Amino acid sequence: MNLILSKADWQNQRESYREQVSGWTVPHRERRFNQIKHPTRDFLFDYYSFRASLLERWSPGWGTTLLEASPSDFPGIEGWMTSENGIQLSLENFPAHRMDSFRWMIQFLKITLDRAPQYGCYGLHEWAMVYRIDQARHTGVPLRMSPDDLAAFVESQSLCCTHHDAFRFYTPEARPLNRHDASKANRFNLEQPGCIHVNMDLYKWAYKFYPWTPSQWILEAFELAMDARLIDMQASPYDLREWKIEPIRIETPEGKLEYIESQRRIHQKGIPLRQKLRDFYVDLLHAVKEKDIGLTQRHDDTTQKQF
Repeated sequence: MNLILSKADWQNQRESYREQVSGWTVPHRERRFNQIKHPTRDFLFDYYSFRASLLERWSPGWGTTLLEASPSDFPGIEGWMTSENGIQLSLENFPAHRMDSFRWMIQFLKITLDRAPQYGCYGLHEWAMVYRIDQARHTGVPLRMSPDDLAAFVESQSLCCTHHDAFRFYTPEARPLNRHDASKANRFNLEQPGCIHVNMDLYKWAYKFYPWTPSQWILEAFELAMDARLIDMQASPYDLREWKIEPIRIETPEGKLEYIESQRRIHQKGIPLRQKLRDFYVDLLHAVKEKDIGLTQRHDDTTQKQF
């Protein structure tokens, strides 16, 4: 992979990216300064570890040469290799200590590409997170029904969450109601691409290897995750009308159908992003191995089976 960008091209891409991402980061900082919380638009900044300042820093990613550029044009980003023409990220600086997690991530992306999507969980994980407890998880946001009515509704449903990072927030009383043991040990057996949260987590798999991953892809994953988060909270038991967000009333047949259609849409949007991230990471892994075969020698057999 070797893309070459002229000075005008990379400057235009960088400025366009900064303008696009500031539409998310600037309002977030303003809300934080004024101590105002938004239940959907602040979640990605709070839940995930990628800071707004990092999201704002444009990187072309691995395999791109920037003509007439120098490392000083990209403060905060390390690992550049300088040539007479410009700069590119050097494989010499790839984090060798993270190779195992890199392989794990590639395998996870492959599994969630190949596995058939499942629909019909109806976003009940958010309901299970407040099942039979006194304090709602999102303080300052009212519920749409009383705790007793909420508990009765949960008990009338079939909980079938397959996502570990949602299941781990279930209340202790809700865990036995779930059809699956969505524990960390079962991730490769259960995770599937129809899940709202699996698509939301594409943001995490994109930024985990910044600056090697192109920033434009990270932003694409971020905006998909924002879309998924909105659906997540619309289908929740929380009343978001104060923020002009209408609920998806999964307690009704019409609401269940609406949720499934939203799931399908998010899944379809996530497919090309998941595919290009996986393919890009496979290429990057092979390039790192060619650079220093000693990094991955003990995993060669497993790597070949996965790819």
